[in-house]
Amino acid sequence: MQIRNKTVWITGASSGIGEQLAYSCIKRGAQVIISARDIAKLTKVKDRCIKMGGECFVYPLDLSVKAQIENTAKEVLEQFNTIDLLINNGGVSQRTTALETDPDVERTIMETNYFGAIALTHKVLPVMIKNGGGNIAITSS
Repeated sequence: MQIRNKTVWITGASSGIGEQLAYSCIKRGAQVIISARDIAKLTKVKDRCIKMGGECFVYPLDLSVKAQIENTAKEVLEQFNTIDLLINNGGVSQRTTALETDPDVERTIMETNYFGAIALTHKVLPVMIKNGGGNIAITSS
C-alpha cells in the first residue's frame, strides 16, 4: 500500500508495535496521528517522528472510555477531514491464567481491545466512505 502523503491514525502508539508503526509510516512519507493513554510517551514518539522529518500529531485516547473515543474522533476528523489508514493497535493485556483472571480484568480487556477498536472504526469509516475509500488494520496479541 502506498502511504506517501496519506493520513494514518495509529492507536496504541506510545510503545511497542504502535510506536514502530509510527516510525515506519513517517519513513514512508505519511502524515501520522498517534493516540494512546500515556501523553509523555506519545510526546517522545512525536519528537522522534519530527526529527525523522515527518509530520506527527498527538491525540491522547483511552479506548475503554466511549466518550473519549467519540470526542477524540470528532476532533481528529475536524482537523484532518480524512483518515486514509486507521491502525487499531491499542490494547491492554494480562499475565495470569484463565482461572486466575478477575472478571473485571476480562471486561476491561474486551472494552479496550475489542469494543474500543470497533467504536473508533465506526467513527472513522463513514468519513472514509464519503471520501472514496481508506484502509483499516487491526492488531492483536
